Amino acid sequence: KTMATTVHASDQMKFGKFTFTPGARVETINQKYCDTAANCEKDVMQGKTTFSVIVGGAGLKYDFYDAGGEDLDFFGGIHRGFSPAGPKSRLNSGIKDEFSLGFELGTRYKNAKKAFGAEAVLFLTKIDDMVVNDSVGGTGTGSSANLGKVQTAGIELQANYDHGLAKGWAIQTPSYVAATYTDARFMSSVGSDDTESIFAGAKHDNMLPYIPKANISFGIGAIYKKLSANIDANFVSMAFADGSNMGDMSSASERFGRIDSRIVIDGALGYQYSK
Repeated sequence: KTMATTVHASDQMKFGKFTFTPGARVETINQKYCDTAANCEKDVMQGKTTFSVIVGGAGLKYDFYDAGGEDLDFFGGIHRGFSPAGPKSRLNSGIKDEFSLGFELGTRYKNAKKAFGAEAVLFLTKIDDMVVNDSVGGTGTGSSANLGKVQTAGIELQANYDHGLAKGWAIQTPSYVAATYTDARFMSSVGSDDTESIFAGAKHDNMLPYIPKANISFGIGAIYKKLSANIDANFVSMAFADGSNMGDMSSASERFGRIDSRIVIDGALGYQYSK
């Protein structure tokens, strides 16, 4: 059994062109577990604990320019995250709770008259004692395990523009491009406790499974009265299916190996029949 009580508070404070948004959350968690039929039938708990954590963060925005339909902002933030281990894993196996610390720094620009907008964001997330569930099949026990340290860093870029709207055409031509580069790595090797999860066999500096380095989307459309048409495309680079980063495709299976890069193209036609 797990019962949690959470209290959170946040505020938005403005000082001239600065907007400061702090927030905090206090979480008190009560955990109990029984692991044998005899104890569970009698509702006898083999272990129990109560603990509290404080997490939260803050964001800061600077409104550099805002006039004539143009808006240029700079922003940043830092936030602490938390993910508890399960009752049995925490009490019986000594699994540590997972904590993270995330940073972001970016800028955002909008120009309503020119129907243009753009954004760029740098991000960094550090995770300590990452908690994962072991598989219940094979040699797995179904219990949780601590992976150690994980770090994710990268950049997000996005822009959108409607040439038809900007020029006052009867046809709107919305277009966009968005790209994310992500470097997600293990900052420590995974121990022998994890034998069957997708993270098993990971070494320091290996890539995290299922997280590609590049993810790029772009598209263009046309809107005329009730008619619309658009073409969208998404490219995702190669990723690994397991923490060991097994690159030998002769040993690959539905569980291990590489996930090939791919591009998906989608076209659509629409007609607004009614409101």
